[in-house]
Amino acid sequence: MMKAIFPEEYQAIDEQIVAPKGRLGLKQYLQKKPKKWGVKIWVRAGVSGYMYRFEIYQGSGVEGEVISDLGACAVWIILRLSDDIGFCNHKIFFDNLFCSIPLLEILKKKQIWATGTIRSNRLEGAELILHSNEIMKKKGRGSTCVASTGCGTATVTKWMDNKPVHVASNCAGSKPENSTKR
Repeated sequence: MMKAIFPEEYQAIDEQIVAPKGRLGLKQYLQKKPKKWGVKIWVRAGVSGYMYRFEIYQGSGVEGEVISDLGACAVWIILRLSDDIGFCNHKIFFDNLFCSIPLLEILKKKQIWATGTIRSNRLEGAELILHSNEIMKKKGRGSTCVASTGCGTATVTKWMDNKPVHVASNCAGSKPENSTKR
């Protein structure tokens, strides 16, 4: 493994579009991106903008590779891009494309502290404890409620903006644990 510098404590994993100048078969069209055409890459970068790891998107799946219950993005992207920062007190952030409660549990076992927005269909029972959308709307914009998952390894926070936003974390919540003492 090649290392240029020691990775920063806070990092994010997301997609990035690189616009090539010439002809290239890997180019994709992404309607909602500022650069519509380009090569999609998955990136783990620090707050300074330094890119620690990246992987070129090669299509929707690799033949013969088994997709776990975590989903293809979690297995292929998050776990591979973060495999070199376990047990080093790093914090990673990602969006709802990747985030799931089982993924947060796996990362916590590797002592990779993670936080991400999470889709409402991936809450693993926390939605039963969280307030309903109607109650949150009555409380108004900015209201929050917090719930732990069944096994207690992750916390889900529901925050009311114009629409409800769910954030899941294995290191922060209503009573965040001090991860530096582990």
